[in-house]
Amino acid sequence: MIARIKNFFQAANELLFSRIGMTFTVFTLVYVFAISLFPMLFLVEVANALVFAFAIILAVMYIPDAIYVARNDKGEGGQYFLVGFSLVIVWLLESRAFSSVWRWMGNPDTWLNHPFNTFFLFLLAWGLFTLAAAPGMRGGEVPIKNWRVIGLAIAVAIFVFGVTIGLVFSGKIKEVAVPTTVAELRNQCAANQPIKGNVRGSRLIYHVPGGLSYDSTIPERCFATESEAEAQGFRRAGDSPDGRRSEKQSLTFARK
Repeated sequence: MIARIKNFFQAANELLFSRIGMTFTVFTLVYVFAISLFPMLFLVEVANALVFAFAIILAVMYIPDAIYVARNDKGEGGQYFLVGFSLVIVWLLESRAFSSVWRWMGNPDTWLNHPFNTFFLFLLAWGLFTLAAAPGMRGGEVPIKNWRVIGLAIAVAIFVFGVTIGLVFSGKIKEVAVPTTVAELRNQCAANQPIKGNVRGSRLIYHVPGGLSYDSTIPERCFATESEAEAQGFRRAGDSPDGRRSEKQSLTFARK
């Protein structure tokens, strides 16, 4: 047991100081630094663009070979792994494209759980099934141990599905007070941070509960207190209750 623990820590140490480990560490530090400088919405768009770009490149590299393998149904495990990997790439392309277009169109609630999007979700499941079946395949035949893994995955899926459906029909899932639409979700801050920070280019305005624009404001930042918001450079909106200054005056004050 002691030898296994020693080997584990040795392997972890080698991974941490390997090129991959150092790259991951640098990436994590850059991300932590970035979230302190940029709005999360900005970082989400950057990440989405990077994922979409690499998914296109991988699709061009791998999908033609995957189509060739699929047409010859007696391939080896590595070839079927390529098919599963390509299906995952197709889902990645669709989900990122769908996400971007959904935001560009104003996040319409009617697009949620759309049959088109759900189809590609099943396509992802098919790709994952192929990846699970691929190791050790010979002549298109799936080894018994792979079927055991697939059976376990299906059993877990049935259990999760059963629990979710049970909560829905029992009404217990409705006890959680959450927004029912995307519009409501996007317009809310947590109960312990009710003040909404609104970023409009160089303008930093915060809205407090009761303000005329509070309910319709989509927050980029949320704050627990007005002092916290002002410490971050935000100024109170003029339409807030007992507003100390108008928004125009706040912007002027912020520039000084």
